[in-house]
Amino acid sequence: MSTMMTLPILFFLPYSVRAASQLALHHGGIAEALVAKTLTALTAMNGSYMALSPEKAGVKLYHLSKEDITPTVANMIRNNGMSALSLATTNALLAYAKVKPSIAIAAGLIPRLIVLFHHFNSKVPVRISLGGLAPGYILQILCAASLVMSKWIDSSVAMAIMSFFYISAGVGASIAPKMLFKLLLRLDNPTEIEERCLRAQGKTDLINGVLIWALSIGQDFPRALGLSCVAWISAIIYSDFIAHAGTSRSDAISQLMISGVTAVILL
Repeated sequence: MSTMMTLPILFFLPYSVRAASQLALHHGGIAEALVAKTLTALTAMNGSYMALSPEKAGVKLYHLSKEDITPTVANMIRNNGMSALSLATTNALLAYAKVKPSIAIAAGLIPRLIVLFHHFNSKVPVRISLGGLAPGYILQILCAASLVMSKWIDSSVAMAIMSFFYISAGVGASIAPKMLFKLLLRLDNPTEIEERCLRAQGKTDLINGVLIWALSIGQDFPRALGLSCVAWISAIIYSDFIAHAGTSRSDAISQLMISGVTAVILL
């Protein structure tokens, strides 16, 4: 999750929580539903901004100078935005449309595929190679197709496989970004800013992966979202407080408050 989410969520969430808590006194589950929908909408807003305007997002969200935003950095910010839209797509279909988890998870792969094709077809030179990601995406496409068609692979197994990729990417980006750059993106010497962008996406991937894993074991959507917020808390503590990934301390504390309050309400 990028820093853009901190200010709007921090502003709106207390009001949403207060209203939801009051409503929950009379209607069970309304607090959880309202918080889940609010977080989903703000995730979509955050992801859209990064995906459509990565250069502006780099300045406003990552607090980078214009000179710092190279084509590689801009592509990484756009990729993080589409990853957030992937999470928002799954959440929106579950929170608003009440579709089956398998369909929502399969649909969530679409933004990731769009940005992957964009990178492969882009004429803008970047320092990274996405060839190492292709085998994983092929397997994820097969799993998504299986979820939609209810064939080939059991839905819980297909969801577990997809969650494995997201969680592995999230943990790898948080703990060993240099190794992930070298193995998957074929980049030997990433800059500090590139590492920071990868860690930011690692948070998003970890949140998405835990959400899918929780759904694969039969958890309902509010509880699955709550568990994903616990993963968000873990990523914040490690990346921002232990590894000092570059997020400002105030942004990190804000994210920690948001994820903590949301987890308490949903769990």
